[in-house]
Amino acid sequence: MTQADRVLLMVIVAIAGAVRLWGISFGLPHSETRPDERQLINLAIRIASGDSNPHYFIWPSAQMYALAALFRGGSWLSASINGVELSRPDLHLIARLFSAALGTASVGLIWIIARRFELHRLASAAALFLALAYLHVRDSHFGTLDVPMTFAVLAAFVLLPMPESNVRRLALYGLVAGLATSVKYNAAVLALPAIWLVIRDALILRQNGLRPLAHLAAVALAFVGGFLIGTPYAVLDPDAFVAGLTALRRHIADGHVHGGQVLAVPDAGRYYLSVVLPAAVGWPLFTAGMTGLALLVIRRPREGIATVIVPLVSLTIAATGQTAFARYVIPVIPFLCLGAAEVVSAAAARLNAGGLMRQVVTLVLPLALIFPSAWTVVWLDLLLARRDNRLVATEWIEKNIPAGASIAQTGSIYGRLQLPVGRYAEWSWDERAEQFVREGRPQEAGPDVLVVQNSPLTLYSPVPASLKSVVRSSYLLVQSLRTGIAAVPEQYFDPADAFYVPLVRVDGIRRPGPDVLVYRRRE
Repeated sequence: MTQADRVLLMVIVAIAGAVRLWGISFGLPHSETRPDERQLINLAIRIASGDSNPHYFIWPSAQMYALAALFRGGSWLSASINGVELSRPDLHLIARLFSAALGTASVGLIWIIARRFELHRLASAAALFLALAYLHVRDSHFGTLDVPMTFAVLAAFVLLPMPESNVRRLALYGLVAGLATSVKYNAAVLALPAIWLVIRDALILRQNGLRPLAHLAAVALAFVGGFLIGTPYAVLDPDAFVAGLTALRRHIADGHVHGGQVLAVPDAGRYYLSVVLPAAVGWPLFTAGMTGLALLVIRRPREGIATVIVPLVSLTIAATGQTAFARYVIPVIPFLCLGAAEVVSAAAARLNAGGLMRQVVTLVLPLALIFPSAWTVVWLDLLLARRDNRLVATEWIEKNIPAGASIAQTGSIYGRLQLPVGRYAEWSWDERAEQFVREGRPQEAGPDVLVVQNSPLTLYSPVPASLKSVVRSSYLLVQSLRTGIAAVPEQYFDPADAFYVPLVRVDGIRRPGPDVLVYRRRE
C-alpha cells in the first residue's frame, strides 16, 4: 500500500463521513421523523435503567445493549459537564451518530475486502462506491438497525478464510457472523459462505472426513456463541424469543399493516431489482455491480461464490414475503460496490495500450458509475439539513392559534405535528361514527382548528371522504405549508415506509415532511 493509496482512502472515508453527518439532526425534536427510532431508543432506555431483558424479540438485542451503554455514558458526561440529563432529542442524535459512524467505517471495510480480492488499486473505487451509495448514506442518518448490521456483515467478511480454510479463522468468522445476526436476523445468511468454503475445500483438497466436520462444528459453535453474546435472552426468555420470531415471520409473509390497512407487495423480488436497488446506487452502478458479481464467480469461484451467496440469498428471502422495505436491501449494496470495482478492473485489464490509458479508465469509469448516486446524495443532504415541515407547521400553530383551542389532526403519528403538551385540546375524527371525538366522547361541533397532512404515502396520510365533506362545508383554509411532495408519484417513494422523502426525484422536494394544511372552523 503506497502513500498515495493511504491518502486517497483517507479522503474517501472523510467524504463518507461528511455526507453521513450532514443533516444528521433532521426533524428533531420531533420523535417520529424516522420510524423505528423511538422503539429502539425506548428499549435501550429500559436496558440502561436496569432491566437487561428487552422483552421484545422482533429484533435481536445487540444494538439495544450498545445504545444503552452509549446512553449511560452520555448521561454521565452530560451530568458531569453541564449538570443536566440528556434530552430525548439527544438520545435520538446519539443513535443516529452510532449509525453514521458504523456506516463510515464500512467504507474502510469494503476497501480491505476488495484488496483481499486482489483488486488492489481499485479497492479505492469500491470504497468510493459505498461512500456515495445513496440508500446506504440515507440510512446512515437513521438510528436504526440496518447500517450497523451491514457493518457487522462486512466485518465478518474481512475474516473470511482465504485462500484456504483453517479452524481458527473459521471460528473467528463464525463469532462475528453471530454478532452480526444479533444486530438483525437477516445476517444469519453469513453462515452459508462458511459452509460453502468448508465443503468446497473438503472436496477439492480431498480432506479427511473429520476435518470438515470439525470446521463446521467450529463455525456453528462460534456463530451461536456470538449470537447469544448479543441476544442472551434468546435462551433466558425462550417463550418471548419464539413469539418475537413468529410475529416477525407473519409480518414479512403477510404484508405491512398500519392503521388497519395492509400494504402487500406480491412480487417483491421484481420490486427490489427494478426499483429499489437501481435507486439505491444508481442504474450505472447497479448494472456494473450485478455484472461484476458474475465475473467474481467466474474468475475466483471459491471466494466469488462465497461472496455472491450473501446478496443472492438475502434478496431471495426478502422476495418470499409481501412486506417490502427499501432498507431490506442495504446489506446487498456493499457487494454491488465490490462487483462494480471488479468490472472496472476487468475493463482496465482489457486495455493493451500504455499505462496512461489504463489510469484514465480507472479514474473516469468509477466517477461515471457513481455520479448519479452522488448527485442524489447531495440533494438528500441539502434536504435533510433544512427545517422539517412538521416543525415549521408546529411553529406557525404556536404563533397563530391561541392556547386552549381545540385541534384535530389527520393521518398517522409520523406525519402529525407534535404540539406542546397541554397547550391545546386534542380531538380526533371517528371514521366509523363520522364525527369528532375528544377523549373518547362524541362532540356535536367540530374543533376550532383542523390540521390536514397530505402526501403521496396513502398508507400514512389518508383523509377519509366523510371528513373531506366536513372540511368543505364547515372549514376555511388559513395556511398551506407545502414541500413539493404532492407532485411526486407514490411509486417514487418507499410506500411501506413513513419517510416523507422519495427514493428518486429527491431534488424536487423543498424540505422534508408532508404538506400541512391548516383549517379554521367557519363562524
